[in-house]
This record gives sequence, structure tokens and C-alpha cells, in this order.
Amino acid sequence: MERVERNGTTTLLNFVRILRALGLLETLDHLIPSPAPSPMAQLALAGRTRKRASGTRVRAAPAHAERAEWQWRDQLDGPSV
Repeated sequence: MERVERNGTTTLLNFVRILRALGLLETLDHLIPSPAPSPMAQLALAGRTRKRASGTRVRAAPAHAERAEWQWRDQLDGPSV
């Protein structure tokens, strides 16, 4: 124990030995987190959740629709004087 206090480092095996000597080996279980449910189990527990409705969407023109040929603005208004 004094070596650990002096050096400040120890191996896991020595750490377990120290806990056993102090009667604190059972507290080692508190260091390990409990297993979390798997992502599939979380989905099953959540069930089907409602999704928020999206707004209206503007649909693109079909690819086969005819489009007017692009023109300059002055061509649309006619000849300017």
C-alpha cells in the first residue's frame, strides 16, 4: 500500500489486491456501468412514435414537359427605342 501511495501508479492486479485486503472488493462493481439496451431493443421499447407533418412541397416540373427557350429581357419586351 505504501508503494502505491509513494509512486501513485499501480497495476489492475495490485489494485484488486488492495481492495480485497481492505474489504472493498464489492465496491468494484460500482465502477462498471450497467449494460445499456441495444439500439434494436430501444426501438422496440419506444414503439411507433408520431412524426411531425411536413409543410407542402413544391413539385418540380416533369422532365418531359416542354420548356420555353431562354430569352433576354429586352427580347421579351420588344425593341426599345
